[in-house]
This record gives sequence, C-alpha cells and structure tokens, in this order.
Amino acid sequence: TFTAWGNTLAEGLDRPRSLGHARAMDTASAALTSYLANLLTQRRRAPEDDLLSTLAQVELDGDTLTDRDIVGTASFILLAGFETTVNLLGAGTQVLMEHRDQFAEVSANHDLIPAMTEEALRYVSPVQYTFRTALAPIALPDGSVMPKGDTIVLMLVGANRDPAVFADPNRFDIHRENARRHLAFGFGVHHCLGAALARMEAEVAWRHLLERFPDTDAWQFAGEPVPNPGRMIHGLRSLPVRLGAAVPA
Repeated sequence: TFTAWGNTLAEGLDRPRSLGHARAMDTASAALTSYLANLLTQRRRAPEDDLLSTLAQVELDGDTLTDRDIVGTASFILLAGFETTVNLLGAGTQVLMEHRDQFAEVSANHDLIPAMTEEALRYVSPVQYTFRTALAPIALPDGSVMPKGDTIVLMLVGANRDPAVFADPNRFDIHRENARRHLAFGFGVHHCLGAALARMEAEVAWRHLLERFPDTDAWQFAGEPVPNPGRMIHGLRSLPVRLGAAVPA
C-alpha cells in the first residue's frame, strides 16, 4: 500500500497526466495523511521510540508542533527518503548487472561499496532535474537575458555527465576518482538534507544483498526491467532478478 502511495505521488512531480491521475494523487495523498494522523493519535496516547512520538513531544519556549505540522513533516520524510533511494537501488543494480566485471569486484571487496554507490548516484541520477527561480537577470551564452523571476529547469542528469568534469562520462566506473563531485543531491543551500541517510541506505542494502548472494555470476535477469513512467524521478518500477543460492544466515 505504501509503495502504491509513493509511486502515485512521485509521478505527480511531473504534474498530473490526466484528470484520472490527478484524482489518484488526491486519493493517495488523503490515504497517507489519514494513516499518519491515526498513527500520530496512537503515539500521543502511547509514545514509542520513533519519529512521530519525538515530534509530538517537541516543545520550544512553550510552543509545540500542530498535528498538521507533524503529519506534513512525516509525509515529506517518508516520500523523499523512500522514492529516490528505491530508484537508486533498482537502477543501480541493473547497471551493476550490466557491468559484470565491476559487479564481481565489488562482491569480492565490500570496501568498494561506498565508491560504487557514488558512481551509481552519478550514473543513474535518480532525480533527473529540479526547478529554481532566477533571483536576478542572467546573461546567457547566446546573448539573451533571462529575466529575474523566471523559472529555471536544472538538468542534474546533464551535470552528472558533464565531460568537462568527468572523463568519459557515459562510462560506468566504480574506480572513478571524482565520482563524488556529482550533483545527485543538489548543491549549496539546496543540498539534500537526507544525503547521508540515502548513502547509508544504499550501502547497507547492497552490502546485505552481496553478503547473502555473493556469486554475482548467478544473478540473472528474470524478465524485462520496467521503467518508471515519470520524467523527474528516474528508475525502475520493477527489476525481475534471479539471485541464485543464498548463503545460509
């Protein structure tokens, strides 16, 4: 259920494709809000060691967060921390399976997982673009001027394949020395607040997968990967894979 809500709302980042899609987004948003509101009510009655309980008890100079504040914050953290990381893991795993020599190298040496994660972030670019607003007139190379207040579409995927920054940018290379210069998490004041969490989630997931299924030759596609229909969030809706025999836990 949560996956369905997340997928529906993430697709809306490209704006609704139809009236039916807009209604589906409203339904998903209402369902998620209702779920979190009910959970918050439970946590106010019986706090636990979790985010909702912590937010419900926050107080500064007598001020507390409203239910709307808490539910909105929880919704944002859940969706922002779920959708992009899932797409990094799916598309990143597909790329690894298409580069068998590097995949085997990572499986044999888990110390390479952080570097592999950075290169996957650069190569996959889970968030393809974002929007900004011109705070002042901007002179463009063709001589034209972008007026103050205009909306700018920043192609993060293009920056991550910039040949002036990355040698042979269309090549996947887990040994790329400057892979961390990617802009998958944005830049400056807009740098993703969850960057450290996303890195940790991806590294932990890949580490556990390779500990349980270390024979990368046994990893085989079990069907065609299904891409996400959206444009802003890049990744896979599904990645059918046969993993081979698992190492006993």
